[in-house]
Amino acid sequence: MKRSLFRKSTLAFAVAAVLTALPSSIVRTPLSSINANALDPAPLKGTSEAHFIALMHKHIRNVKIIGVAALHELKQRYPGEYTSISDDEVSAFLELHDQAKVNRTEQFLAEHHIPKNERFGKLLSKYYGATPETLKSIPGKSAPTEWDELRHIVDHLNETDTAVVNSYLKKFPTEKQQSLRFIEKLADCLDTSLNRKQEFSSKNFAPASVFFKQQLKSKPMPELGHHAKRLPEIARYFEGQGPGGIPRLTLILHKNLPNRVQCLARLLHLLDSRARK
Repeated sequence: MKRSLFRKSTLAFAVAAVLTALPSSIVRTPLSSINANALDPAPLKGTSEAHFIALMHKHIRNVKIIGVAALHELKQRYPGEYTSISDDEVSAFLELHDQAKVNRTEQFLAEHHIPKNERFGKLLSKYYGATPETLKSIPGKSAPTEWDELRHIVDHLNETDTAVVNSYLKKFPTEKQQSLRFIEKLADCLDTSLNRKQEFSSKNFAPASVFFKQQLKSKPMPELGHHAKRLPEIARYFEGQGPGGIPRLTLILHKNLPNRVQCLARLLHLLDSRARK
């Protein structure tokens, strides 16, 4: 009995000691289901503009990191196909991702004809975590509703982001444009499905690989060319587990995590072995 109690207490102490050194965003979740960017619980609807903008910058950062990692994987899988694209080109392109939500510079607003008082970040923060059930009115009513306002914002937002991307990509050959769009879509959906569930009030987001498989059946993506059919397979690879059973995306977004988790595993094994003697 004493030996069992000692074993449990030493294991608990070891876990607490090592977890103290882990990033706070990792400590919130069990090691078996580490989420690289666990977010604070979102309200049923709405958050501050500053919080929303911070989350969007985090998303853009993740998309850039995942995009570069995806480029490396694609070069290995398909030798010769992606050699004309560099890490810097992917990073520069993905820096433009979701700019309509966060960019408030005079030049950006003027180029895309966005009124200074039309702040997408502020408007979207109002609906952060919203669902049709939490909005004031049910979609489909003849009178203007919150749903109508949200739909209008999203449509305008998407049009602006499309214009930003098209303007940037027009200097590249068609094949390179398709490759970069493919990488952006892959990285965006991977991060969204794993790390942005709070924003959309959903705990049951389908993995990006499943989403892509379904989308390809119902909606062709000519803007991605022949790369589109590769989306499910590449997404599934990044959704899988890497060394030590840690999700690959976690390893990519937190490069210092593997060593800490491995140290924790070794320490627990050592203490467990001693406690059994």
